[in-house]
Amino acid sequence: MGQTARGIQVAKAINETGMDYIPHGKALWTEASREFAGTASGTVHVFQNEIKGVDRMSIWAQTEYPTLLENDVNIGYHNVGGPCEMQTFKKLPYNLVESSEGYSIQLHDQNGILYKEHGVALEIDAEALAIDGFAIYTDNLPGDDQNVARIVNNVRDALAFLGLVSHIN
Repeated sequence: MGQTARGIQVAKAINETGMDYIPHGKALWTEASREFAGTASGTVHVFQNEIKGVDRMSIWAQTEYPTLLENDVNIGYHNVGGPCEMQTFKKLPYNLVESSEGYSIQLHDQNGILYKEHGVALEIDAEALAIDGFAIYTDNLPGDDQNVARIVNNVRDALAFLGLVSHIN
């Protein structure tokens, strides 16, 4: 956003007037970001640090992400803190999220996730945490440690797409 014509215009206005970022500068960035996300279509590529996560109070989390979801824009996530892999997600009715990598999750309530992959359905015992996260209980997940880690990572990525977590315990 900062490299677009509108972003350069906002940065210049803030710098030249010396206005405080909070609340005036942030309000300008928020409006510009809403406009920018509102014109997006197809697939938007998002570059985030998998380790640091995303601040839930950021303009991305509060404005751009919800605007993209409202407009049914696909989001391709790229990890800038490690290997650069891209997958896209699609939000469907009934709390269902499908990944371009062949799996889906469906939130049943605050204590359960239905995970499907390659035609196999798996109920995962999970709990929404009070502050920005989910606990997934892995005792009943099938396979070795590598398979369990893969399933947990897939669920984390889908929950992050929904804006529900930045980490999983």
